[in-house]
Amino acid sequence: MKTKLFLIFVLLICAFPVKSSTWIETGNYDISWYDDISSVFELSTAKELAGVAYLCNSGKVFTGKTIKLTADVDLGNYDWDMIDNFNGIFNGDGHIIKNIRYNYQTTHTGTYYSSFIKTLQNAAIIENTWFQNISFSVTLEYGYAYVGGITCFNYGTINNCIVEGSVSAKFSGSTSAVLNPYYVGGVAAYNYGLILNSVHDGSVESMPTVHSQFTDAFAGGFTSINEGNIINCINYGSVYSRVGFSSSSWKGMNGLPYAYSGGICGKSTGNINNAINLADITAISYQLASLPSNNAYASGITATGDCINCYYSSGNTITAPSIVNTGILLSPNQIQNKSYDFTSLLNQNLSYFTNYDVVYWANSATTNNNIPFLLNCFAIKMNVDAVTQNAATFTANPADIFSSAIVSKGFEYKKIVDTDYIQVYCDDKFSVSLTNLELYTNYVVRPFVYTIDGNILRGDDVYFSTSQIKVETQKATNITANTATLNGFIQGGITSIQSQGFLWKAANEQNYHIVFCDGQNLQYQLTNLLPNTMYSYQAFVLTLDGNNYYGDILNFSTQSIDISITNHISDRNSIYFQGNLNINIETEITIEFKMTTENSYKRIFCETQDNGNFEFTLTELLPNTSYDCRVFIIYNNAYIYSQTGTYSTLNVLVQTLAPVLNDVVTLRGEVIGDMGLGSVGFEYRDVTYPDIIESNFVTSSLIGTAFTSIITEVENGVEYKYRAYYSVEENVTYGNWVNFTPENSVPSFIEQTENEVPLRNTKILCNGQLLIIHEGKTYTIMGQEM
Repeated sequence: MKTKLFLIFVLLICAFPVKSSTWIETGNYDISWYDDISSVFELSTAKELAGVAYLCNSGKVFTGKTIKLTADVDLGNYDWDMIDNFNGIFNGDGHIIKNIRYNYQTTHTGTYYSSFIKTLQNAAIIENTWFQNISFSVTLEYGYAYVGGITCFNYGTINNCIVEGSVSAKFSGSTSAVLNPYYVGGVAAYNYGLILNSVHDGSVESMPTVHSQFTDAFAGGFTSINEGNIINCINYGSVYSRVGFSSSSWKGMNGLPYAYSGGICGKSTGNINNAINLADITAISYQLASLPSNNAYASGITATGDCINCYYSSGNTITAPSIVNTGILLSPNQIQNKSYDFTSLLNQNLSYFTNYDVVYWANSATTNNNIPFLLNCFAIKMNVDAVTQNAATFTANPADIFSSAIVSKGFEYKKIVDTDYIQVYCDDKFSVSLTNLELYTNYVVRPFVYTIDGNILRGDDVYFSTSQIKVETQKATNITANTATLNGFIQGGITSIQSQGFLWKAANEQNYHIVFCDGQNLQYQLTNLLPNTMYSYQAFVLTLDGNNYYGDILNFSTQSIDISITNHISDRNSIYFQGNLNINIETEITIEFKMTTENSYKRIFCETQDNGNFEFTLTELLPNTSYDCRVFIIYNNAYIYSQTGTYSTLNVLVQTLAPVLNDVVTLRGEVIGDMGLGSVGFEYRDVTYPDIIESNFVTSSLIGTAFTSIITEVENGVEYKYRAYYSVEENVTYGNWVNFTPENSVPSFIEQTENEVPLRNTKILCNGQLLIIHEGKTYTIMGQEM
């Protein structure tokens, strides 16, 4: 019984992973970047971002302060700790925050939340941030649920953000539970503020129990309830809400439970302008033991409330007992036509907006049906690449952006000391290469877009400098006794180079040698150098106009020649040696050896391989005898010796004999030579066990030259291997391994009490992997089956 319970426990461990740590546990967050004096903080790591959660949850809400990301951040290592309140500016600067998870589960009564930030206060701004692969959920039995992709409550501004992933509120508990409303939004659970220029692409689910007594379910691509403003936004994510009731649980005095689903929001008393929905919307209400009820509402835009200049797709489904036709339906022709200009459709309405920072829409030519839309085409990122002495390439990202609102695009640049910018235009790709820049000069450049309404929109400034020709001598590598690799680097450009390479010489030489090589990264291997010698070298460039450019002079020293014996294997009458020269040459090795008690050496010879390795065997030696051995080579008329080592032949020879397999297994061995005070025995093991599991050992008594041991702790049909051994003090001599498989063995069992873990080896199959339980430890044998 105990064994079965133990195995069940192991299987449960396999099936249910342990919950991971959270980001604000000690060691998982970093607040070293923060001080009360600074107003702008640049963050680039997950631990630094987790530090924001730690600080906010400790009372700092960042009022008047700005957080700016300088790199993409992956939060996949730990569960997110929701930021309680935030009142500053969070600027993602176009970077991605990905793999965010916060999944709350409870059976207690109360109000529960799941999001990146619980509350965005009035002065808070979240902008230019891509939230990728989010997973926020609340699973509860009693109480309120608020779940949002960025925030639960937005009193501030969310601008130019993309949210991808899943948000959900789900019921888990008694069918008779009395519940409160669930509010789930792809961006905000509840919006009192401003959401603009943003995209949602993920799943939104608000699913109380189908036995609800009072619960309403609200779900929207951007927010469940809108009392603020949603402007210039697009939803690609599916929206689903569900409620249910029965005659036995519904309390008529409180009204029916309702479900509301909208592509932008579930219910709205605020403003929704210039929005588009391209996703499936579903609202369901179940009346148990009867047909579905009609107290569920779905709409392409909002299930209740008004909207202006909003569109939804006929290519997506709207499913509900009560369908609300808010917004303008895009025709099948518009949806199926891959060249249909959605950006023109949205941009034609922007002239109505005067109070908000609403941007033109643009999209990439590489996507079908203009999906996804790209926001804020005039605030796109740009790179300055391939900077040389007089050239550079300007590239916007994305480089294939277009829109009906864009009349022309390009870049404007100037020397920092100048006043006026020079404009260059791009016809198609948002990229241009210049070759008329000045050598070693500081510049500033920014992208621009002329829009159809006559405005010019500019991106951020990017600073760069052209270069001189710069030659760098770098550290020599791969240094041996007679070789070395010279390294260098040329920071060049379009300037024409006649030749390049290295000057080098030995310290005792007066004149330099010259070697040539190609490429920006210079490299040349010197050979036939002198051992234990210092050399000097420097990289150089000669241009066609006759100018010479040099790197610094650096030095290196070749190694002394070293000969070493790296390994040896002894038996009774011979010793096998392996050795190495630290110089890559083929040469003759002379081996000198003698018994330690003798005075004169004998000699044998061998050849090194081209990598300096060599091997040899001393034969016809006496057993149990010490020998002195050394080797030498003659290099540049000098004798170079290894150290002299003392090596011994063995006193005994151990052999593993074939076992006898009957109702018990008899292991057999033999020892030849002088036993002295040593002991004999056997090592055996299951061949399927990994090497980290120790072998079993049994001792034997010697009768003449033979010894045996009987083992019973083996299983029929299982393959084992064993070998004989002879041990004296700390030295062990082994025979060869012999495999065997018992077929008729009668195993003996060790009596166990009810509370003891089984002492014998146990195998189980868990999730397709073979697990071995051995002496209280569990091992996995990959790719094995029972």
